[in-house]
Amino acid sequence: MGESRPNSAAAAGVFGMARRRCLIFGMLLCAAIATLRPFLLARILLSGTMTFANIPSTVEYLAATASTADRTDRTDAPSNKNEDPWDDEEIIPSVEAERCRRYGYTYSPNRTVRRRIFWGSTVADDSWLLLHTVAAESRNIYHTAAFVESNTTHLGMPRQLRFEVGSDEWRRLTRDPTLFGPSTKVTVDYYVDDISAKVERHFMHRQYLHRQLVLERWRMNGMRRDDIGILSDTDETFTRDFLRAAQICDGIPQFHPDTNQDCKMPKVVVAGLVFESSAECVVDDFYLWHPEMILGECVDLIGDRNLHRPPKRTVLDKEEGKRWTRSYRDRGHGGPPDMKFDQYFGPNGPGLNTTDGGPMYPLWNAGDFRQVHGGDMIKAWVNDDEKGKRERLHTGYHFHNFFDDAEIMRRKYDTYGEHLPRAMTDPLAVLHDDLSLAVSCVRGYQNPGFRKRKMDGFDGIRGPRPLLFELDGALRREKHENFTKDVLQDERRHGKGLAVCRSRSCNKKRMSEFTLKYAKERGYVSELIVREDWKNWTSTTRTTMMPVGNQQQA
Repeated sequence: MGESRPNSAAAAGVFGMARRRCLIFGMLLCAAIATLRPFLLARILLSGTMTFANIPSTVEYLAATASTADRTDRTDAPSNKNEDPWDDEEIIPSVEAERCRRYGYTYSPNRTVRRRIFWGSTVADDSWLLLHTVAAESRNIYHTAAFVESNTTHLGMPRQLRFEVGSDEWRRLTRDPTLFGPSTKVTVDYYVDDISAKVERHFMHRQYLHRQLVLERWRMNGMRRDDIGILSDTDETFTRDFLRAAQICDGIPQFHPDTNQDCKMPKVVVAGLVFESSAECVVDDFYLWHPEMILGECVDLIGDRNLHRPPKRTVLDKEEGKRWTRSYRDRGHGGPPDMKFDQYFGPNGPGLNTTDGGPMYPLWNAGDFRQVHGGDMIKAWVNDDEKGKRERLHTGYHFHNFFDDAEIMRRKYDTYGEHLPRAMTDPLAVLHDDLSLAVSCVRGYQNPGFRKRKMDGFDGIRGPRPLLFELDGALRREKHENFTKDVLQDERRHGKGLAVCRSRSCNKKRMSEFTLKYAKERGYVSELIVREDWKNWTSTTRTTMMPVGNQQQA
């Protein structure tokens, strides 16, 4: 066995990779320290909050910042400005009871105060359209919206901080009341990386280190054990209706109010409807399982570590001749692949059984939050009047690859967690399953790759729709037109592609003979990728049907 240690009270001890930690209120000071001591891990906790009155809604804000031509063309924006979908703080028993029933929960009129929700995410090159879209679902709901930015990508490549304290971008994110609302504390914290590129690690390890800083911010902002935590990516959110349900409903197994949680299965998991690069490009018959909610009682740094004792977390471990570093729990301590606790509750394990005989499981740190299974995916029950039956539909959204242009999108696949070796040169559609769907959406055909799209787009969505795009259809169409132009321009530079099977769920059967033949006949590039070694995220088999090259045809 390799050298191992459990997590400690500080986040640096949790992960074992930080040599030191600094909490510094000033970017210049931290930059100086980082320069003088290149191996120092500087974790800077800075916040920006402000209170505003008479705040316009998101739709009104977008309309006010658009051109005159744009404003007059938006006929499907709300005609009655007094009907504000964000004015829903008042607890109306009949409304709450119906809302809770949609998710299989109950409502008690005795509950007169909503649960508080603390949200957090990393942030980098995310577009303002994406930030407005996600924030529209939670405006004036979150107690805290905690962002973390790093001076490196997930692969350790240097990047310039975008949201430095005092910058225009920072002010817009933390002080713009049309984002998360005047009652939400919006903060940006900074993780200055010192992990050597020579250290072998799980490919998501650095991302989990960044996320752990969110939990520290939650604690600093006063998160309690009866509060809810949501650890997310910036492109993920629960629907507004479900967020309100989580705040008020009873009968939620993960939110027992009067008994100690054992924290074994504390997650409330979203059923996330996926949009790929545009609100008009909707993935069909697939729900994403991020983000998740966990009650503060089971969140690391918030819950009781004496009751939920720290599990073993590997710092150095020999596996297939390599040394791996990862953030989440070890096998036998609730970690992948089997999520068992035989070693945690074994003779030499730290696990505690309470006096009534009930086992108490570990708290959930940032790596566990995203990597470890442990909860229920919640869907909404809705009536289908046409078919005379009820359906279970999504409770959230994933706005994937909502970037301002294709070059930023390519940089993501080149430098972040899903690193692809030819991300800056190959046609978009052969880089990844998701991008082949996006290109097929622009071109108007069904994606022949692994994931399929809803052919009727946004209008074909059953159940709730993202507030921003539902209220402002002209904005939705405008952004899709911009994305279409961007794809066509990218194809002129990098060539055209049709589809790709490139993911951990990929196999040869999913890329049909029809797809390969279709590509060859039409002069597209189409690839079959087999990932035999997904831990290293490398492809071992590559079949290129047509040479990769610039093609001038649009």
